[in-house]
Amino acid sequence: MFNFNPKALLAFAMAALFTVPTLSQSTTQGAISGTVFDTTDAVVPNAAVLIHNEGTNAEIRLTTDAGGFYKAPQLTPGNYTVTVSASGFSGQRSSEVIVQVNTVTEVSPHLQLGGSSQVVEVTAETPVLKFDTPAYGGLLSNAEIENIPINNRRWSSLSLLTPGVTNDAQGFGLISFRAIQPQLNNVQIDGADDNLAFYGEERGRTRAGYSTSQTSIREFQVNTGVYSAEFGRAVGGVINSVTKSGTNSIHGEAYFYHRDQQWGAKNNFVFKTIYDTATSTATQQHYKAKDKRNQYGFGVGGPLIKDKLFFFYAFDQFRRVFPGTAQAATTAFYSDPTAAQQTTLATRLSTSTGTTVTSAQALATYRNYVSILNTDLGPVPRIGFQIINTPKLDYTINEKNHVSVLYHRLRWDSPGGVQTQSVNNYGVDGFANDFVKLDYTLAKLDSLIGSRIANELRYQYGRELNYETAQANSAYTNKYLVNPVGVAPQVTTNGGNAFVTGQPYYAFRPALPDERKWQIGDSASIQFGKHNLKFGTDIVHNYDINNTLGFSGYAPNGTFTYSTQLDYISDLAVGNASSFATATHGGCGTVAAPKGCYQTYRQTVGQSTFDLATVDYGFFAQDDWKITPRLALNLGVRYDYESIPDAYPSLVVANFAPSANKISDKNNIGPRLGFAWDPFGKGKTAVHGGFGMYYGRIPNVNILSARFSTGSTNGQLSYSVTPTAAAPGVLATPLLGSSVNLASVSGIPDIQYISSNLQNPYTEQFDLAVQQNLGFNTVLTVSYLGALGKELPSSLNLNLDPTKTYNVNYVATAGTN
Repeated sequence: MFNFNPKALLAFAMAALFTVPTLSQSTTQGAISGTVFDTTDAVVPNAAVLIHNEGTNAEIRLTTDAGGFYKAPQLTPGNYTVTVSASGFSGQRSSEVIVQVNTVTEVSPHLQLGGSSQVVEVTAETPVLKFDTPAYGGLLSNAEIENIPINNRRWSSLSLLTPGVTNDAQGFGLISFRAIQPQLNNVQIDGADDNLAFYGEERGRTRAGYSTSQTSIREFQVNTGVYSAEFGRAVGGVINSVTKSGTNSIHGEAYFYHRDQQWGAKNNFVFKTIYDTATSTATQQHYKAKDKRNQYGFGVGGPLIKDKLFFFYAFDQFRRVFPGTAQAATTAFYSDPTAAQQTTLATRLSTSTGTTVTSAQALATYRNYVSILNTDLGPVPRIGFQIINTPKLDYTINEKNHVSVLYHRLRWDSPGGVQTQSVNNYGVDGFANDFVKLDYTLAKLDSLIGSRIANELRYQYGRELNYETAQANSAYTNKYLVNPVGVAPQVTTNGGNAFVTGQPYYAFRPALPDERKWQIGDSASIQFGKHNLKFGTDIVHNYDINNTLGFSGYAPNGTFTYSTQLDYISDLAVGNASSFATATHGGCGTVAAPKGCYQTYRQTVGQSTFDLATVDYGFFAQDDWKITPRLALNLGVRYDYESIPDAYPSLVVANFAPSANKISDKNNIGPRLGFAWDPFGKGKTAVHGGFGMYYGRIPNVNILSARFSTGSTNGQLSYSVTPTAAAPGVLATPLLGSSVNLASVSGIPDIQYISSNLQNPYTEQFDLAVQQNLGFNTVLTVSYLGALGKELPSSLNLNLDPTKTYNVNYVATAGTN
């Protein structure tokens, strides 16, 4: 059942305005429009307009209406010549007319009286201001993409040149629009979804160099708000790009880029720790982390059959050598224990071994194990290697139909590349290996039906596999942590000198995720007078396979957490590999009743593989109404629905009803209203404004992780135990797919579930901008951009009863601030 609210009523009220059919540009193409005048500014009806593509020789013939208006639909971005002729007037030919993606280029000639054989040659100027759309954003041409320097040549990062777009504060290279979390954006290539639905990020994610070679991108548009209803599945912004195509002439480029840290400035916030084993002291010094990058490739396009069949091929290779450094968080890791700590360690060793140990002996033992731990720190070999191949074919079937097909293949291989920081607090074998395999195919058919009806049909199929594996164990891990079945746990000390050793949880991810995607979309449009109505649908199916234990953050081999480094060394000093195989031996027990000094031991058990399929439906209608040559009104409405399957019956817990909750948010109707105005009619000043509602999707990772963490024994359960001599509570066989003995485990695992009234996130965005052309391709803009985020997803811990009051008493001691 649909749940209607006031915003739905507003949407239907706006939809009622769509009373005439129209035509507009698409997300992958542009348009040329204008009004034909004579020298007295009177309109010229029934003028003949010829639109000629200079690259492919494709042509479109139009006739102006009674108001002298014309519009050429669905033009491939490129250079065009527009020739206008009318009886009793000299013709006018405008060359170098540039068409850009999802943009209308205006050509409004003033014809002079004369013979029809006379033609006035005019060189068109690239429009600086836009007077047909309220969308506030930016468009980067191919020249700008190629010439603006950018780290790693990740083309989508050029969107940072647009106001309201920033790097995400988390520091992973993601992009945030108007302070909205980056997982709620939408990236499109040739009108197709270019996102990993599992995480809500651009395909390939951020560890890979980039997901698409820069040389294959012709241009792209950044939509930050009040954009067309054709764009959806985004709460933040939409990056809309088109790839290059071949023409009748051979064209191409070859490139090589080299980056070396030696040519860069020193980072005063990066330190390297030097430990002197002879004096048991550590010092820090500034250093430049090694980072060498080579990128090379080429792009070439041309005709296979003149005027009919064209090709473009892009090859790109990226190699990065950026060894990391494993070190403790602070030099306190190497500091001697205090006198009181030495006494504590001596007591523990004496009690657990049955042999008297003095404080001096305890200090020597502590220093010895600090030196041993230090062998698990130091330089870590790490590289990133990536190859991208992108061939594309364009075929002109006839004057009315055009088809294009693109195939994209990416391979990313990065030994030691899961952790990307130059300095990391994991051991030398804790960085893990990262891999990405991405393949997809896009096909698009553009058709003109008569002179006023156009259609664009799109289809894509793709697969992306992200997986991570463990590095070879260090000598330290093999000697002190590997258990009898060959698996090492992750060991963490949580003090200010934190250091993580062993095999980390992210080293066991055979598929996170393995995502298969298919998408079909269709956009139809009809032109009538000065109205341009476009309507269509877009359906995206994502199927995700997740294969990993410890997805919630704990390794399948378990995680030991120590409150202090002293506790960890206490266990190391009295135990051996069996200490971490069974956690029954350690420095905090006695010979008769051994017990570990760790704070907690946690392990995830159960099935490793789960899958999820979601379908995103989008429907839209958009009216771009050129009320007068100086005023354009944009009215749109979009409906988005994310179909989420019900909980798996095998994962439903009988005595916990929320584990079976169904999710179906069907009230996502987003109206959009905007205007563009030339207040003085000189083409030098533009006023843009508007308001819109934008709905995003819930990332599949949030849905799937809640599905298999319901507390069912058929799902995944994370157990946390504490050390005791009587019942140590150890999970018997910490291996993927192994049976697990939970007899000695105490404690209830965490349970997750999805609220039955979960809503898709949305924002209300509102803009007002005034732009003034100052000449010399310089524009002064004063703008106000607003975004109100609502129904953004969040997590709550419901273990505390909200109907009760809980009192906590704190006792202040000496030295407490």
